[in-house]
Amino acid sequence: MSNLFSLGKSDFIKGLIVAILAPTLTTLASILNTPGFTFDTLDWFSLLKIGFIAGLSYLAKNFFSDSNGKVLGRIG
Repeated sequence: MSNLFSLGKSDFIKGLIVAILAPTLTTLASILNTPGFTFDTLDWFSLLKIGFIAGLSYLAKNFFSDSNGKVLGRIG
């Protein structure tokens, strides 16, 4: 974990993983819940938005967390 108001290389890697997993799991849920599902019916732009927002959310959480993982932890 990085210090408060900073991001490390591992934060970006983990953020990328979250950005990939979020739309993947959203698609899997759609497949399981939709009878006759086909990949032609996917809204790819929405899936990209989900991934982008999930990745940015993870990075924002880490940016505002201290090295112990406490959000808006004590500075210093």
